Amino acid sequence: MQRDDGTFTYWENGNYVNMYASFYTTYVLNLLQENGYEIPSNVIDKALKTHIDKLNQNPQVLDLFITFATKNEINRIYDNKLYGNTLTSYIALAVAMKRDNNISEYETLIKEAKEYFKLYNMNRQREYSYSFYSPIKDIAGALYLYTTFINNDKNDEFRNNLYRLIDSYIKEDKLYSTQDKAFTMLAFLSYFKDIDFDNKNINIILKYEKELESIKSKSYKNIKLKDNENLTITNNGGVVNYTIDINKPVDLPVTSNTSKYDNILIKTGIIDEEAKEIDYNNIDIGSKLFMKVEVASKTRIENVAVNIQIPSGIEIINPRLYKSNNIKFRNINYNPDYEDYRDDRVLSYLTTKSKTTILYIPLIATTKGKFVFPSSYIEAMYDSRLNSYSKPVKQIIIK
Repeated sequence: MQRDDGTFTYWENGNYVNMYASFYTTYVLNLLQENGYEIPSNVIDKALKTHIDKLNQNPQVLDLFITFATKNEINRIYDNKLYGNTLTSYIALAVAMKRDNNISEYETLIKEAKEYFKLYNMNRQREYSYSFYSPIKDIAGALYLYTTFINNDKNDEFRNNLYRLIDSYIKEDKLYSTQDKAFTMLAFLSYFKDIDFDNKNINIILKYEKELESIKSKSYKNIKLKDNENLTITNNGGVVNYTIDINKPVDLPVTSNTSKYDNILIKTGIIDEEAKEIDYNNIDIGSKLFMKVEVASKTRIENVAVNIQIPSGIEIINPRLYKSNNIKFRNINYNPDYEDYRDDRVLSYLTTKSKTTILYIPLIATTKGKFVFPSSYIEAMYDSRLNSYSKPVKQIIIK
C-alpha cells in the first residue's frame, strides 16, 4: 500500500516501511511502466519524487536507483568511497559516471569491479532483512546493469563470466528466493535481448509412472509420485522455463531445544478447553477448541510466513472477541509482524528464534460430518529452502 508520502508499506494496511523494499517496489513499478504496462502516473510520480529525495539517507539502494541520482550525488558517493560493498555498486556507479561523461572515473570503476569479481565470495551470508542481500542477486544485478548500460557484446569476457557464474548456480538449483529469480530473469532478458527466442513451438514430454504426456502450452500440473518413482522432463522444442515444487508432509517434533534441526519446524494439533488433545473421531458439535501451533528454528530467521489451515466443519473464533483467562492458552514467544485471520486459515508473519513459539487459535465445531485436518506450512519468505509442513490428519468426525 502506498502512503501519502509516496513510500510503500511492507504490510497491507500497515505503517511499517522497509526502505529497501519501498525503493524496490518503486523501481519495479517504474520498470513496468517503461515496458508498456499501465501504472497510474500519480503513483509513479509521487513514488519517484519521494524516493529520489531519500537517496542520501539510503545509499544501499543506489544499486537500483543509480540512474535517478543527480550528478552531485554521484560525485559525493565516489569521492567519499561510499561504494564497494557489492559488485553491483561498482557497476551502478560506473553506469552513472559514463552517463555524466566522467570517463576516467568510469574506467577506474570498471577496473575495480573486475578485480572485485576475481575475489568474489559466493559464500557471503544472505540477509533476510534490510537490503535482502544475496550473492546471486548481486551478480545478477551487476549483469543487468552491465549488459543494459555498458556492454552487451557477446565477446565481452566480463559479461560472459558474470553469466556463467549465474548459470552454474541455476544448474545447481541455488536460486532460492523470489528476488534472486527476479533479478536473474531481469539480467537474462538484457543478456539475451538480441536473440530471437521461439516459444511458439513448445513441446515438452513428461514421463511418470507409465504415462507419457505432451505439453504444448503454458500449464500447471499436479503429479503424485509413488516412492522411488521418477519424473522425467524432456524438451523437444521451444524455449521453456519451468519450476518444480515438491510437497511432502512429515511429522516433525518441536521442542525448545532445536539445535539438532537444520530447518524451520511446525507442528499443529487441536486441544479442548482443558488443554487436552481431542479424539479426532469424536468431536461434539458446538465444542470450544483450540488449535495449538508450535514453531521453532535452529537460528533466528526474519520474515517467516506461516500458513495455518483450519479443518472444514470448524470455524475460527475472532480472538478479539474471545479471551480466555486460562494461562494454558497464552501465546508463548509469539510477536508477529503481521497477522491475517481468514475464514479457513490464519496467516502469520514473524521472526523465528531458537526458543519455540506457541500460538493458540480459538475454534468452535460448527458442522456435523467427516473432514480432513490439512497440513499447515511454514517458509522463510526470502529463502524457500527453509520450510516445513505439519502432518495432516486424514479424518476428523464431528457429531
